[in-house]
Amino acid sequence: QNDRPAIEFPHYTITQHNKMFEPHLLVIPAGSTVDFPNNDQWFHNVFSVSRGRQFDLGLYEAGDLRSVRFDRAGVSYLFCSIHPEMMAVVVTVNSTYFGVSDKGGRIAIDNVPPGQYFLHVWRENATPQTLAMHRFVFVGDDRQSLPTIYVPLSSSKAMNGKNWMQ
Repeated sequence: QNDRPAIEFPHYTITQHNKMFEPHLLVIPAGSTVDFPNNDQWFHNVFSVSRGRQFDLGLYEAGDLRSVRFDRAGVSYLFCSIHPEMMAVVVTVNSTYFGVSDKGGRIAIDNVPPGQYFLHVWRENATPQTLAMHRFVFVGDDRQSLPTIYVPLSSSKAMNGKNWMQ
């Protein structure tokens, strides 16, 4: 008999609507489950061949919901085999301290205890060299903010301006 309590991992949702994934970028802690409800009037097939999490949910119709658990840190690019214009990204992190930027590029990570942290930054279409730059950050007892971090893009066009930090 196992007397340890089961760990509750959070559930998140990426909706399929108007031949789009909403939201386009989702950041989640490892162990979380993402629900993929089909709110369109046609079939979808959500899949990822990324190293972060590989899966294929198969064809499913309007009103159905399928789910995937993301067990390890990594970036997973999502697609629909029927609608090539559909694309989203799930970034799975090994932390409960993370944030996603607003339209102005600002990110807030609340309730971080004082200490020194290793800051990871990710931006869609950023150069691998830029993403390899790691930053140590010290958080004190007083409310602090980080200086602006510029993440250059690769020569391809960005899909949107959202970034995340952990």
